[in-house]
Amino acid sequence: MTIRFVTPEQWLGPPGGKTKVISDKDLPLASNDILWVGLVGDSQNNIKTVSPDIPGAVAIVEASPIGDTRWFRVSQPHGSECRVQAADSSGRVFTGFHLSFIHLPKGRGRIDFDIGPDGIPVHTAPKARADYIDLRMEGIGYNIYLGGFQVYCTGMNTPIEVPYALVDLNLNEAEAVDATVYDTLAQANDAIQKAPVRAKGPKRIAYYSGAGGVVIAPTVFSPATTPRIIATYYEARRLYADYVIQALSGIAIGIVGGIVLRTFLGRFLRKMSEDPKPPSRPPLLPAPKKIEPVNGTVNVGGGGEIPNVTNLNPIKPGSGGPVRGIPNHVPAPMEKMDEIFVPGSVKEMNSIRLRYMDVDWPTATKAAAKVMPKGGKVQMNVWTRNQQEVDALKAAFERAGFKNVRTDKRFPPGPGTMLEAER
Repeated sequence: MTIRFVTPEQWLGPPGGKTKVISDKDLPLASNDILWVGLVGDSQNNIKTVSPDIPGAVAIVEASPIGDTRWFRVSQPHGSECRVQAADSSGRVFTGFHLSFIHLPKGRGRIDFDIGPDGIPVHTAPKARADYIDLRMEGIGYNIYLGGFQVYCTGMNTPIEVPYALVDLNLNEAEAVDATVYDTLAQANDAIQKAPVRAKGPKRIAYYSGAGGVVIAPTVFSPATTPRIIATYYEARRLYADYVIQALSGIAIGIVGGIVLRTFLGRFLRKMSEDPKPPSRPPLLPAPKKIEPVNGTVNVGGGGEIPNVTNLNPIKPGSGGPVRGIPNHVPAPMEKMDEIFVPGSVKEMNSIRLRYMDVDWPTATKAAAKVMPKGGKVQMNVWTRNQQEVDALKAAFERAGFKNVRTDKRFPPGPGTMLEAER
């Protein structure tokens, strides 16, 4: 099979779906464009680099593959033109395409013009662009202890975390202060603050470049700004409430960890004009019953999981802990123990290489104290970085009411810090 470059059939569209061949083609690229380019036919993994023939002419970042296609994000053009080439380790070029750059006037953030395939500038509102997060959404990850929800987008393996601080489920009417896509959330919020004050009218919002510039996002996720995401989020909550609550497992609509809930894909991945609208009033949050841990023992996270106990693990990126195949998994942090477990049911609590920085210890120890009976045992391996963290760790347990709090003096601060205590 011949190695060649492709791009989505929809000009400047997101990766995935139908594509067209662009090898040896001439394409325009505006200064605020994001062009997704796929590489197909490299079954022998010969291609080691995809880069411009002029160093620094464009930024090229490899994204997650979809099927047999490797995808690359091409943006930030400099100069007037370049050729993007796919080469092996020896520098042999297998295929390429030519880009001509169009530098649009620079304002704050990215201005609201795109260049069509015919090279003519066109105006496209941020929420109508192919990279708008509500259009890129293909799944929602949810469990009640997340403190928000996760948005899975086309061309991305890692979900985008959306905290509840950015969500307004009662916002049914909104108006953007302008059509600019600001570089950061802070700049977008600043633009809202500086916009002319109005006595009446819809809530003002703005747009910014989120998830490292991969998507365009609004300052508020709501029925007015992201109707597909909110409608899918509501359905995820409903499914979660109907799930086997005692398992406290998160539920995901769409493609999450290789699981496809086909029953619901058709309802939420149709064209925007056919998507369901969120209800006018948010449904009640599911209220799972408190549970008792397996064998009275809870492992509160870290670098290892233990069979035959309940493993509390919020799946925090960068923590070094496992992300799948966790036995008796409760996807929540130690700080939520009092919301999850029956008071007095946690007779033992432990951890393996739980990083000190990953836990709010004053809150977590108080939560643990509420669910452990008198005489309950604590034996934790906490990864500390210095003596100050060891001292703060001990103090948090003592202030929460634990007794005989001690650390093993044989181990200096580091991955081997051991703490024992009694409730």
